[in-house]
Amino acid sequence: PMILGLLAVAISIIVALIAHTIVFGIARRLSRRSGSKVSGIFLSKLAAPTRWIAIAIALNLSLRSLPLAEDSILAFQQLAAFILPLFVGWFALACLGATQEMIVAQEDISQPNNLAARRKRTRIGILSRIGAFAIIFLTVCMMLIAIPGVRSVGVTLMASAGLAGLAVGAAAQPALKNLIAGIQMAFSEPIRIDDVVIIEGEWGRIEEIRLTYVVVKIWDERRLIVPVAQFLERPFQNWTRE
Repeated sequence: PMILGLLAVAISIIVALIAHTIVFGIARRLSRRSGSKVSGIFLSKLAAPTRWIAIAIALNLSLRSLPLAEDSILAFQQLAAFILPLFVGWFALACLGATQEMIVAQEDISQPNNLAARRKRTRIGILSRIGAFAIIFLTVCMMLIAIPGVRSVGVTLMASAGLAGLAVGAAAQPALKNLIAGIQMAFSEPIRIDDVVIIEGEWGRIEEIRLTYVVVKIWDERRLIVPVAQFLERPFQNWTRE
C-alpha cells in the first residue's frame, strides 16, 4: 500500500505540472493573439509561483491517501502550514511586480508631454516598495505562527510591530524620518521621475526615488544621493513641476 501511495503522489504531481503547463500555454497563446502586453507581463511573473502552488495542492491532496501514522500526518500538516504562507507571499509579490511593470510599460516618459506618465511611475515605484516590505513582513510572521515552538514569536512580532517601531525610533530617527517622508512623497509629489531639479547647487534629473533616498543624475553623469526628507524640509528648484 505504501508503494501504491507514493506512486499516487508522484502521479498527482505530474498531473498538476501538466495541467499548469497546458493552462499557461493556452493563456500565452491567447495573449499573443490579442497583442496585450499586460497579460504577457502577468503570465511571465505568475508562472513560477503558481507552478509551486499547484505542486503543493497536489501533494496536500495525495498525501491524505497514504497509510501514514498519526505523527507523520501531523508533521506533514505542520510543514504545509509553514510553506503555504511562503507561496502565498511569493504569489503576492509576483502580482505586485507585474502590476508595477504593467504601469511602467504603459506610461512612456520619453514623450514631450509626459507629466501624467512621470506622476504614475513615481507613485507606483514608491507604493510598490512599501507593499513589498509589508508582504515580506506578514509572510515571515505567518511562517513563524505556523511553527508551534515559535508561534508566540510570530504573534508577538505582529502585535508589537508598532511598539517596536516606537522603541527604536530614538536610535533610528533619521531612517524612520526618511521612510515616512518617502510615503508622504508618494502622495504629495514634490518631485517625480525625470523631473529637472537644482539641489545642493547641482543641476540634474530625478533618476530614481527610493523609500529613504533619491538619486539625482547630474548633468555630467555624476549621481547625487539625497535623503528623501530633504525634498520636504528644504527649498529646491523644480524646473519641470508643470
